[in-house]
Amino acid sequence: MILLIISLGEFHGWFEYQYTSPEWEYWNLYQEKNYGEMGFLYKLPGRTETYTALSLEPGKIQFKRMHLTFQGNFFSIATFKAEDRHWFESPLLYLVSSERVRDESYGANAEGIRCDLWKRGYSSGFLFSRYTVTEKAQAIIWDMKKYEGIFTWGLLYLKKDWVSSFNEVASVRLGLFKRPFELRGEVAKNLYHPDTPDSENLAGAMELRIVPLGPFIILGRAYSYGLNFRDELSNEYNSSRTDNQGKRGIYGEISYLLPGRAITITGKTYRENLNRYWYYLEAYVEFINNISFKTYYDVTGDRFGDVWKHAFFEVVAEGKTGRLKFQYKIKDIGVKNVEYSIGQRSIFGIEGKLNLSQSMWFYTRVAFGEDQRTAWESAFFQIAYRPISNSEIYLEYGEPSHTDADLVNDGDIADREGITTVNRIRLILKYYF
Repeated sequence: MILLIISLGEFHGWFEYQYTSPEWEYWNLYQEKNYGEMGFLYKLPGRTETYTALSLEPGKIQFKRMHLTFQGNFFSIATFKAEDRHWFESPLLYLVSSERVRDESYGANAEGIRCDLWKRGYSSGFLFSRYTVTEKAQAIIWDMKKYEGIFTWGLLYLKKDWVSSFNEVASVRLGLFKRPFELRGEVAKNLYHPDTPDSENLAGAMELRIVPLGPFIILGRAYSYGLNFRDELSNEYNSSRTDNQGKRGIYGEISYLLPGRAITITGKTYRENLNRYWYYLEAYVEFINNISFKTYYDVTGDRFGDVWKHAFFEVVAEGKTGRLKFQYKIKDIGVKNVEYSIGQRSIFGIEGKLNLSQSMWFYTRVAFGEDQRTAWESAFFQIAYRPISNSEIYLEYGEPSHTDADLVNDGDIADREGITTVNRIRLILKYYF
């Protein structure tokens, strides 16, 4: 019987090995010097599959990730461990932050079960997730929605249960779409939270989008978050996020597409609680030969008279031989060295990819920062090679995380004077079968 089941299915797998030279910085201690991982995927007819990944460390083999899924024409059921299956829709309030529910600590760690149903424009999802790495807790999320037609709606229920108590949130969202107008609204309420009273425990947002109105694209949004609204499964409203408590504001965005030109001018603004504001103006231009230019200027201020100004410039060129990006940013223009900022600084970055052949390419990110006191830099280099179609080899130097969030906009290179290129070599081997 076992041989018959095996013969009916498809067996796939992959292997990855990573060697990192012994040059350690404090933020990289979690990485293994020598690390291997092997995965196995087995598919049966009827879209049933099981997957297991093993972590191979010196003297130790352990389960890293796994799942068992069953999928039909209108349903999907999955049991899992250490995988990200935690996304739920909350387009205006962002009530579910996947990294909080998946027990994020250098990767997903939660285990649980997820069920999804869909039929004729309706769908529903249920998730039970248990996590023990960042804390001892479990989460239950249920969602039901109508996502097709002129009128759409959705219901969402969240519950986080930890050692001492629990947090419950329920929300409803409505949508009306009739081109060129799209109107959406979302309201959420605390059903229970141990540390907040029952008053001011609502959060709501409404958005109007007009796409297009001639050469214009228009977006307007209003939002209000109750002083005592808490959602422990969200990055926006959990107990440690005090800056969103009691926040009320309006947001507006207008884009103008110049007729007959590949030029877009965008303006954005918001004002919160009548004492915090933000203005943003951007111009984006596309030229021939796959060259584009982007620049923006933004200003943020508050009722204490503090003002932060930033200017950004970017040029991107792309072709058959590769891709090249130049970025330059002046951050905190006019600000001196104070408690909340290292002062005005300039950051310059280059990102490039050169296709050496169909199976080999060179990739790099290099960024430099400078202020009145000092200068700093970080570089990352990579050579990639595919000897055969189902294998990959990477030879890397430096630390990629310093510039991986859009180069000069990455907080590591933009806000840390002492940063430098990590003197470290990493070799990664991957093979798929």
